[in-house]
Amino acid sequence: KYSPRKGTPAAAFKEQVVPPIKEKRSQFLIALAAALRQRYAAKFLGESLEVLLEEEVKVPPRLRLTIEGSLTKHKVPGACHGESAPEEQPQPNENSPNDQPGKYWAGYSDNYLRVTVPVLGNDSMAGRFVKVSLMTIDNEFLLGRIIENSRN
Repeated sequence: KYSPRKGTPAAAFKEQVVPPIKEKRSQFLIALAAALRQRYAAKFLGESLEVLLEEEVKVPPRLRLTIEGSLTKHKVPGACHGESAPEEQPQPNENSPNDQPGKYWAGYSDNYLRVTVPVLGNDSMAGRFVKVSLMTIDNEFLLGRIIENSRN
């Protein structure tokens, strides 16, 4: 939000925007930014992107179910938001790092999407590049699953 700063021409304006209007405008712009961010991210659902994992994150329980439910049902990356997956969907490999996720890591793709993925084990994933299939979006979370380790 805008706040007048001493010594600036704007601080000397006689007609200042009243705080309730500033707050309303601020909330509108925050909501608009969130909607645009979500719309942009939705364009990449079903795609595979390389992601540089940076940090372990806490995922709300409702999203843990989304990620784990998608994985236990062997969801195909292109089938999102309640679409039924085709019959010939691949079954996950027994050694897949996504079969029984324990921790969640987040990082960024090269197009600045923040992506969260489930991983197995206690090893740090910080600084690792992984190829991720983007599965679903929920507010601030773009959720995917690791389909291969890329480069380190």
